[in-house]
Amino acid sequence: MAAGDLSQRVEVHTGDEIEELANAFNTMADNLQARVEAEENNSASLQHAVATYSIFADRVASGDLTARIDGRFEGELAQLAEQLNEMVIHLAELSLDLRTGTQGIGAAATEILATVSEHTASANQQSAAINEVTATVSEAQASAQQVVAKAGDVAQLAQDTVRVGQDGAESVDAILKEMQNIRGQVENIAQNIFSLSEQTQQIGDIISSVSDIADQSNILAINAAIEAAKAGEQGKGFAVVAGEVRNLAEQSKQATAKVRTILVDIQKATNTAVLVTEQGTRGVEAGVTLTQRAGAVINQLAGAIYNASQAAQQISAASRQQNLAMDQIAQAMREINQATLQFVTGARQSQSAAEGLTALAHQLQATAERYQV
Repeated sequence: MAAGDLSQRVEVHTGDEIEELANAFNTMADNLQARVEAEENNSASLQHAVATYSIFADRVASGDLTARIDGRFEGELAQLAEQLNEMVIHLAELSLDLRTGTQGIGAAATEILATVSEHTASANQQSAAINEVTATVSEAQASAQQVVAKAGDVAQLAQDTVRVGQDGAESVDAILKEMQNIRGQVENIAQNIFSLSEQTQQIGDIISSVSDIADQSNILAINAAIEAAKAGEQGKGFAVVAGEVRNLAEQSKQATAKVRTILVDIQKATNTAVLVTEQGTRGVEAGVTLTQRAGAVINQLAGAIYNASQAAQQISAASRQQNLAMDQIAQAMREINQATLQFVTGARQSQSAAEGLTALAHQLQATAERYQV
C-alpha cells in the first residue's frame, strides 16, 4: 500500500486484536481505493469539461454563435454550461439585431448618398449652367452695347450699299453685253474648227491614195528588178533604176505613215477642240444666264438694303432698350450664381457626411457578418 498498490488486503483469522487490526487495515484500504477511483473519475470528468468548454470558446471566438455545450455535466459545471449557452443565445440575438440594423442603416445611407450625389451633381450642373448663362449674358450685354454703337453705322453702310448695288446692276449689264460678244466669237471658232476637221479628213483621204500609189510603185519596182535580172548585163542599168524607184516608194510609204500619225494626232486635237468649244459655248450661255440672274438678284438686293436701312434706325432704338434689360438680367444672374454657390457648398458637405455614414454602416455590417447565427 505504501508503494501505491491499494488492491492488497491482509488475511488474518486469529480471533484476537491482531484480526481486528487487520480488518481495520483492510477497511482503510477499501476507503482509500474508493476515494482514489472517485478522484480519477472526477479528474476525467473535469478534463472532458475543459476540452468541451475549450472547443466551445474557440467556436465563439471565431464568430460561430451557433455553438452550444451539449455535454452532460453535474453541479457547478452544468450550471456554468447553462449560463454559457444562454450567453451565446443572447449574443446571437444581439448579432441578428445588429445585422438587421446595420443593413437598414447601410441601405438608408446608400439611398442618402445617392440622393445627395444626385443633388450635388444637379447643383454642379446648375452652377455650370448659371456660369455659362452669366457669361452668355455678359457677352450679350457687350454685344448689345456694340449694336447700339454701330446701328447708325449700319444705316450709313446700307445707304452706301444701295449706291453700290446700282453700280453693280450697271456693271452686270456691261458684262452681259461682253458675254454675248464672246458667245459670237466662240461660235465662229467652232465653225472654223469644224472646217479644219473636214479638211483634215480630206488630207487623210489623199494620204491613203499616196500610200496606195507607193505600194503599187514598190510592186512595179520589184517586177522591174526581176525583169532586169532576166535581161542580164543589158538590164543592170534598168535594175539600178528599179532599185531607186523601190527605195523612193519605201520612203514615200514611211513618209505617208508619219503624216498619217501626225494627221491622227491633229484629228484628236481637233475633236478635243471641238468638245472644248462646245463646252465653252455652253459655259458662255450659262454665264449669260447667271449674269442675267445676278442682275435680277442685285436689283432685289438693292431694294432689300434700302429696307434694311430703314430698319436699322428701329434696331438702334430697340438695342438701347435691350441693353437696359441685359443689365438687369446680368445683376439677377450674379445673385442667382451666389446663391447656387452656397447651395453647392452645402451639398458637398452633405455628400461628405453621407459618404462617412455609408462607410460606417459598411464597417458595422462587416463586423456583424463576422458572427454566424
